[in-house]
Amino acid sequence: MQDIVLTGVENNDFFATRILRNDGGFGVSAPSIPKNLVSSVDQNSVNLSWENPDPEIRTYNISLYGDAGQVILPAINFFNNTVQIPGKGYTQNLFIEINGLDEGSYFWSVRANSGSDVLSDFSIEESFEITNPLPVDPSPFELSVISINDEDFPRKEDFRIADIDNDYDYDIVVQEDALFFETARERVFRFDASLNAYLRLENYEISTGQGNIQSSISEFSLVDNDNLLDIVNYQGVFNNVNNTFENLIISFPLDFPSNILPLDYDHNGLVDFLASGE
Repeated sequence: MQDIVLTGVENNDFFATRILRNDGGFGVSAPSIPKNLVSSVDQNSVNLSWENPDPEIRTYNISLYGDAGQVILPAINFFNNTVQIPGKGYTQNLFIEINGLDEGSYFWSVRANSGSDVLSDFSIEESFEITNPLPVDPSPFELSVISINDEDFPRKEDFRIADIDNDYDYDIVVQEDALFFETARERVFRFDASLNAYLRLENYEISTGQGNIQSSISEFSLVDNDNLLDIVNYQGVFNNVNNTFENLIISFPLDFPSNILPLDYDHNGLVDFLASGE
């Protein structure tokens, strides 16, 4: 039987929506139940098909569940037979294909739905088996975690990566979180492929806080064009000599420089610096 949904203004005061359920009157004949259900399994896919004895019916509702639970939840409530929002369980064909099913037993049935949402009963339940476990898709790459273990350097905030020793492995400069330390530090960790680990360069550590000013993390640049990346920060340029950064070869004329960006400003093949601060 058809029900009615009304929307409008009630008592000239507020908008309202009302459902008028038809508890009597003249019912509409239910469509015929679909029959001759067929399950055609191919690896981890299945094609479900059926026949409909009523040529006027164009919409069907599917229920499919397996060992792990419901695969296709019908848009019809089993308990009170009310029509819910149309979803995956609806189809307008006499078949439906489902892919990516895991190994196990599956059970399905179908019911017809007239154009006025009058439903047939569900058909006799059909079952099928998927005997192949789902294949595992090969990952295009593999991930592994390499941690930087430094008990005296617990809260890491920012980092830069570069190959400072030209061994085709990325090395890292890491800055502490200044919110937890009055003076945050910065350290360099070189990747050692033989140990599959990052090792700290003991000869390099700077403070990145200057009073109330927290400077940006260091940048890498070929300042002296010797094919070894140097470190550039608010203190100046630390020259890379045999993968150590001991010599400060350039200082910047600011009391409190906070951001230093190396770049070739005039395109003459020499590194210039954009400095900001106080």
